[in-house]
Amino acid sequence: MVALIGLFRRKLTLPATREALLERARITGMIFLILLGAELLKIFMARGGVPQAMAELMRVILLLAMPGIVFFLPSLIGG
Repeated sequence: MVALIGLFRRKLTLPATREALLERARITGMIFLILLGAELLKIFMARGGVPQAMAELMRVILLLAMPGIVFFLPSLIGG
């Protein structure tokens, strides 16, 4: 549809079409590189045990903060 409008208005030339396709290919390549980097990071983090270490850290932080939550939360709720 857009191509027909471009042809009708005589704005869609062969060099403009080539440039648009090249730009689209560049952007698509960049997106795939970002996705590839994210996938590699995920694999390296999983092999290094980062998710398990973060879960353990969160567990320890929650256990340390639990007494404060138990004692101070009722005073915050009650006013």
